[in-house]
Amino acid sequence: MRTDYIYLKVIFNASNGSEYAYNFVKDEVINGEVYNLLPSSVSPANELLKSADRSLDGTMNVDITGVKTSLEITFSYLEDKDFQLVTDVFDLAEQAEKYPDGITVEYFDIKDSGAKKRINCFIDSVNFTPYILNDTIAWRDVKINLVEI
Repeated sequence: MRTDYIYLKVIFNASNGSEYAYNFVKDEVINGEVYNLLPSSVSPANELLKSADRSLDGTMNVDITGVKTSLEITFSYLEDKDFQLVTDVFDLAEQAEKYPDGITVEYFDIKDSGAKKRINCFIDSVNFTPYILNDTIAWRDVKINLVEI
């Protein structure tokens, strides 16, 4: 699997102006512990912000008010300790409370010649499937959806 174009960095800006970041790479060392946090894919997509109504004659009237980026981050397989760290980073309730202005995410946009992009976003959803392997729990198809603010 080619991974040189997969890059993900999540940056948290604290209220005192400092920031800390998580790099989602293979063999990342955090507090002396080694984690395999390399996503299987980081897929950006553009979403149209629009309002649509029908007039009395049935004509559809659409007003496009903007375009926002959404990211789908996918991990095909995570061991339990890796999964725990990923779900701690992307904890919906905690991040909404601690970072009401969202989080900053850097990624490579393969559709834009691999350019590094940085967006401020919120966590829309976190989905996963538990998987039992050799009497230990693991996690498959972990998907995190982020939407630009």
